[in-house]
Parts: sequence; structure tokens; C-alpha cells
Amino acid sequence: MGGLWGGAALVALLWPGHLDGPLGGAPLDGFAEAILIGLAAPVLWCLHPAYLTNVITRSLIVLLIVSKLASLSLARDGWCVQFDTPRPLVSDATGRVHTWDVRADWRSPAPQCSAILTRPYREFKEFPVWFYNLPPTDKNLPRFEDRPPGAELDMTVSGYLYAHERGELIIETGPTMETALVLDGQEVPPAVTGRHQLFVDAGRHFVQVKSHLVHQRWAFVPLWNGHPIGSRQFAVATTKVPSATDLRVRGALTWLIQLAAAALLLGWFGAFVVSWRDPATLAFSGIASAIVYWLGAHPYENYVMTPWAQWSMTALGVAVWLKIPASHQTLRGAFVLVGIPWLAFVTGVFDSHIGRFSLYAGGDDMWMFQRWAYRIYLQGYWLEGGELTFWFQPFYRWVAGALHMVFGDSSMGEFWWDAIGLTAGAMLAHLTVASAFGFRWGLAAATLTLTIVMQSPTWLYLGVGLSDGASAGFIYLAALLLASHRQGGDIRVVIAVAAGMLAAIGFYTRLNNLPMALAVSVFAIPLSVRTAGWWQINRWLPEVSWKGVIGVASVMAIAVFLFTLRTYHYTGVFSFLHGTTWGNHALWQSGHTVLQNLNAMLSSLMMVLTINDPPRFAIYALPLLIGAAVAVLSVLGVRGLMVPLPLALFFAVACSGALAARGVAYSGRFSVHLLGAGCALTMCAIASVATRFAPSRFSDPARD
Repeated sequence: MGGLWGGAALVALLWPGHLDGPLGGAPLDGFAEAILIGLAAPVLWCLHPAYLTNVITRSLIVLLIVSKLASLSLARDGWCVQFDTPRPLVSDATGRVHTWDVRADWRSPAPQCSAILTRPYREFKEFPVWFYNLPPTDKNLPRFEDRPPGAELDMTVSGYLYAHERGELIIETGPTMETALVLDGQEVPPAVTGRHQLFVDAGRHFVQVKSHLVHQRWAFVPLWNGHPIGSRQFAVATTKVPSATDLRVRGALTWLIQLAAAALLLGWFGAFVVSWRDPATLAFSGIASAIVYWLGAHPYENYVMTPWAQWSMTALGVAVWLKIPASHQTLRGAFVLVGIPWLAFVTGVFDSHIGRFSLYAGGDDMWMFQRWAYRIYLQGYWLEGGELTFWFQPFYRWVAGALHMVFGDSSMGEFWWDAIGLTAGAMLAHLTVASAFGFRWGLAAATLTLTIVMQSPTWLYLGVGLSDGASAGFIYLAALLLASHRQGGDIRVVIAVAAGMLAAIGFYTRLNNLPMALAVSVFAIPLSVRTAGWWQINRWLPEVSWKGVIGVASVMAIAVFLFTLRTYHYTGVFSFLHGTTWGNHALWQSGHTVLQNLNAMLSSLMMVLTINDPPRFAIYALPLLIGAAVAVLSVLGVRGLMVPLPLALFFAVACSGALAARGVAYSGRFSVHLLGAGCALTMCAIASVATRFAPSRFSDPARD
């Protein structure tokens, strides 16, 4: 029931209805709603699901849903924006170009409105013209004339303005826009270049603004008595004629929706703070979050990170000296101390993307994923997904499209998504190390994981639109789900299936990670089982949760079969490798000698472990290199290394993918799936040595 009510809460908050406001729902193109609904609400759901059991909470959720349902009978807030291009921008297009605005006609092949205007567009990247990321219809790379500043665009904004009293309407536009304003059928000449200004009588008026846009110096800012569209002081702006009843109730209903959403979110936050009952950890998390947010939001010129920002995640390690109650030495406690500041830092670095689109370089992998996301969600090719066989990694295009449905043209969702995936890796590092050495060592492992993210090339690929981080995130979430529930007892079937589904999605997102996705099942072994004496199978085999193993394996088998079946549907070839890059990237080539193939496998493995291509030593790669050595040595029975058996097996299998195929391009991205497990193994080695030679100093008192 908690899951159902949590899902209902997110649906209620995200669903836009017909009335806009600061917490109006998707697209989350405002600063407050993007952070509160797009990030805070899912985090609070994970941290304090008990809030959803409260009758008042459920009443607020129902009230919000009913209020938004009631708003559907009213005229939609905002004005209709139509974008028309001199020639089609989209292959197989049947009408006007779409934008990532779920309030517009996104399900229609020929949309009446490309977007809904409920906020001013003050500069080029605030215009909802993400569609310039789409390829030309001739399938070639974009030419100069296909994108601004070389492209030309016609924009028509139309709708109704209802003024309760006489006021001044101003339309400000950019210097590279030719604009004509028509009010109630009469053209209004501009007061000066880029500014139409007139007084409007009380009552209903039809507004139509036609603009021809060239270059990139664009702006479109409607003002009513000096207040921008979307503000409470702006006159009633709708896409259709509002009825008399509509005009009487829309103001009150808007306030009801906004107050219900605010009460739901603020109540959730307040309930979490009250329930936590440990001011020290909350204070640390809050102060650390504020500091790292500020550091992230204040880089050098050209967005270069300052040294303070680069090492800010390492500084979170001071949390190990906090006096933390035993009741909070949990996975949730680790997330509050490390995960929340990390997400705050990422927000500080990238929140300028909220409400703004990004232009991707034509031909890059991320550009391909973006164009196929459009084809799936806005053109309806749900199964095809842009390719009959997946030369590029499959599932990330569905992920990118879903994030755009929530965040609009902005890529902010992708920055947060990758950050959450890395958080999952850090939390698995914490859980596995804490099981052996205690909570504080687990915090150190989580901090080390995020430190390597900041110091290695991994940081450069966060949120840019590649599949690696998302795939690793899904798989680590699956491992966390299985391992944490195994810590508390036997694994229920529903948990095993859920973990299998997450692992399968991780495999779909990046096919190279199939071995790692299957290896999630090793966490059906309790973390209390160590590598020492692992060959004495009778000692730990009875402790394996076969529900977990069979659940994950069964779902993965079904996933592989369905993937193969899709390939057969489009090509007639029953193979899940058909049409992929396997043939190009496979390391074992029939024309090569055994020594050549072994050298290729070793080079590929070292590329992954050194986080560089071609392989070369780097300080930031030490946790992976040490982690690989620890995994091997602990399995070989070297005394003194206390390593959870599931962790060592998981890391070893995750590395095995590099022995089958070698990735190319974007040096460093192929190691992201190893960071959490590798840093955990390294911390196990450090803790093993420290607690052995100085047990009184380095052992965890709470654990003892």
C-alpha cells in the first residue's frame, strides 16, 4: 500500500491538469517545482515512506488528484505556441513539430500546439526548441542551416486574455525576431523595435503574435502591468474561451491545487525531520548540503570546477567522527549523511539547466539517444525505438524520453538520474563494507566512491546522455534491494522479482553489462559469508536464498528471450546479438593467434581498471586496481582479508564483460559500473589491515 500511495503522490504532483502554478506539475521547468517535485519528492519517498500511511497525507493526495481532475473542465492556462519550420525537421513527420511539453498535443501526429506558454522566454535556450537536436530528414548530420543561428523558424503564439480591469499589455521580443501583434483582429504597430505596448480594456480579448526567428538573439516576454505571464498578477491567459463559471472558480481552484501540493511536500519534509530524532546527523547533512551546493554553483570561468568543489565529496568523510545513534547506523543514515549532500552538489552544478534545453553535437551517441527518444514518445514508435536492431545501446533512449516527459526540453533530469545511479553504487559500497567492519567504515567506502567520481573522467560523463551511468545505477539498485533484504532475513519472491526487473533493465540499458546483471543474484548469499574458506561450500550453501537466485535468474532469462524475440520480429533472426556491435567489438577473433586474443583481453580489462583508454596508470584508478587485487587474493585465501563473498563475486563478474568485448570512444566511461564495488573492496582491505594492527583505534564501537 505504501508503494501504491507513493506512486499516487508522484502522479498527483506531476500531472499538470489545466491550471498552472509554481507547483503545477510537468513539465518541471521552474526552479522550485523541478527541485521539490523532481528530486525532493522521490528522495522523501525513500527516506520516509511512513508518511504515506497518515490519513491526512492520503487525503491531500486524493484532494490534489480530484482538484486536477476538476480543472480539466476549465480552459487550459497559458497560450498556444505553434512552431513551423521552412521544411520538415523530423523523419516521418505528419504535421507540426512537437516539443517535450506534455500539456500540448504530444500524442497527436499533427499537433495544434507545439507547446503551452506559461512563462516568459527571456533568452534563446529558454525557448522550447529542443527539436533542433533532431537530424535532417535526409539522415545526414546537421548542416549550418539546420540549426540556429543558421536556421529560420516561425512562431505563432495565440490565446485569450481576460482582464478584470483596464491594463497595459506589453510583448517584448528579441532583436533577431520580426514580430506582429494582432489583438481582436486588429494589428498593433510596435512602440519601438522589439516592443509592442498598448492599453487593453477590461473583458475578453483574443491575442495573436506572429514572429519570424533568425540567428539566436531571441526573447518573448508578455507583461501585464509590468508582471510577466505565469505570475499571479498577470491577467487570465487561456488557450480557449473561458466560460463565466470558469472565470469564477479557476482562481480558487488554482490556489487549492497549489496549497495541496505545497502542504503535501512540506508536510512530508516536516514529518521526516520529526521522525528522524537525531539533530546531529540532520544538521551535518543540511550544513554540508548548503556548502557543497554553493561550491558547485560557483565554478571558475567556463564552468571549471574549483579545487574546493573537486574535493568536496571527500570532505564528507568527516561524518565518520559523528556520534551516530545505533538506530541510525543504517542504509538510510548513510544516505542522509552522504547521499543528500551529493545530490545537493550535483544540483548546484547543473541547476542552470532547469527550464533550458541543450544542443547535442551531431553524430555523438548522446545525440542518437535523444533523437530516438523523440521517435518513441512523440512519434509513437514504442517497440521499434528508432532501430530495427540495436547498433547503439537499447534502453537509454526510453529513459531519456521519460525524463523529458517530466522535465520538458531540459536535460536536468538526466543529470539527476546519473547522480542517483552513482549514489546507488556508493550505497552498495557502504552496505557491503558496513556488514563486515561497521557503519563508519561503510561511510568511508561511500565517500571514497564519490571521491573517485569527482577525480576521474566519470564526472565528465554525468548527465551528458550516455547509457553507462544509467545501466550501472539500475544494476546497483537491484543489488541493494537484494542485499539489504537478505540482511533482514529471507528474500520474498516479490523482492527477488523486483531486483530481477531492475537488473534486466540495467542489461537492456547497456548490453555489455549482461554478466553483471546476472551477478546481482550473488547477493542472495548473506553478506556475513566471507571469502575465506569459500570452497567449503557446505558451510554457506544452506544460507543462500534460492528465492533470490531463482527470481533474478528467471526474470533475466525472460528479459533475454523477449529481447531476442523483438529482434526476430523485425529481422527474422532469432539472436539477441544480431545487429549489435558485438561483431565489431568482440575480443576473441578467429583470425588472431591465442596470444593476440589474450593480449586484447588483458588490454581491455586494464582499460576498465585504469579508467583510461589506452590503459595507463592514474592515481584515481587505484581503488579499482586495488579492488581487483583484493577480490583475487581474498578468493585465493590470503589471510587477513575480510571480504564479503557476494561483493568479491559481483566485482569479478562485472569485470568479466571487459574480457568479451572492448568499448570504444569516451575514455573512462566504461569503468562506471565498477566504482561502487571496487571502492568497497579497497576499503575492505584498508579496514582489514587497520583493525588487525590497531583494533582499539579503528574498530567500530557501535559494531562491537
